Amino acid sequence: MPPDSFSIRWTGTIESRITETYTFYTQSDDGMRVRINNVLVIDDWNDHAASEEYEARGTIALEMGVRYPIVVEFYENGGDAALHLWWSNRYLPREIVPQSQLYSGSTPTTGPTAVTTPDPTATPGGGCFLLGDINDDGTVDIVDALLVAQYYVGLNPDIDTACAEVNCDGTIDIIDALLIAQYYVGLITSLVC
Repeated sequence: MPPDSFSIRWTGTIESRITETYTFYTQSDDGMRVRINNVLVIDDWNDHAASEEYEARGTIALEMGVRYPIVVEFYENGGDAALHLWWSNRYLPREIVPQSQLYSGSTPTTGPTAVTTPDPTATPGGGCFLLGDINDDGTVDIVDALLVAQYYVGLNPDIDTACAEVNCDGTIDIIDALLIAQYYVGLITSLVC
């Protein structure tokens, strides 16, 4: 491929970590377009340098557990070549879209992805593989705390409640979300019910 005067298209699927409106950001040298679920989220198809002063952004609502088709198009006309893609939402600070949320292929799911039924004796929580791991991704992190907080305020009623009840008081509330967040940042060293 030549260093200048080329274009490329990436296709696959993207899955959000939580149900939320996401803002996508790009910096590119030169043009870039981003389509998610056949919606043109970013249209920055012109010659320009990549810089903090010049970035494109767009928003789209995504549902947790749904893999949406994503198409990223890029062209390089001359000079330097660069492209960056970030996302954020009101709970998630701006970050590069994680590789773990991008999938090759173009077959989106039409609803939440299938989850195998966990062994109820696997943890003291009784119905999950890892106490505090609400989204069943194998780690306890800030996303799990946010999911419990969303459940508590009624924004996300579909969580694995066996994994969410981490302080053994019989209710899933903001204290459970705070304990998961404290575990994630290292203020407490275990979640044991």
